[in-house]
Amino acid sequence: MTSESETEPAFNPYQSPNSPQQSATVPVAQPAVQPGLPVFCTVMFIISIICSLFKSVIILPGMTAFSDIIKAYDYHVLAYMDLIVQVVLIAIGIIGNVILLMKHRNAAIIGFTVSGFVIVACLTATWSTFNGPAMRQIAAEGPPEVLIVSYVSFAVVMAIRLALLALYTWAVILYDRWDRQRSMATLEPQSLPNDFQNSLGE
Repeated sequence: MTSESETEPAFNPYQSPNSPQQSATVPVAQPAVQPGLPVFCTVMFIISIICSLFKSVIILPGMTAFSDIIKAYDYHVLAYMDLIVQVVLIAIGIIGNVILLMKHRNAAIIGFTVSGFVIVACLTATWSTFNGPAMRQIAAEGPPEVLIVSYVSFAVVMAIRLALLALYTWAVILYDRWDRQRSMATLEPQSLPNDFQNSLGE
């Protein structure tokens, strides 16, 4: 026959009379499940890096004849701007997209900056194309068919650049939304009972 002391738990003077004898398990917040970066964003950022590297191979070697290029455009201020924008766009296109691929917070600002420089580059490229020495020579001496082909070629290239710009900008917008969702997932409490959450706030 078991004694009464063996069946009844010992009195604990430091325990609340309404609390159970065994300590309640305190719910632990589960780590936030962060949403993954959309594949479309990753693909567009990689394409932008490739385009910037390809542009660097074409443009940077020709920068050695900087003075000759400016002279061909009659030292117009937009000629300086076109060359400067192209160089800056190459640098920010490589570095900025690498930062985006590394998933830094608030990196969407860099992506929107890249889009802005692309717009400026399209405007300066339009001016330099129609005011460049090659186009002026074709307009003055060449047959009309060559001039028409030049205009059509420029229009096709510009349409492709604007299409890529639209896709890239949309990728940056998706990145910005993903970054905000990631921040919210980090800050929100994870699946805790209401009473326990209220006790944390007291």
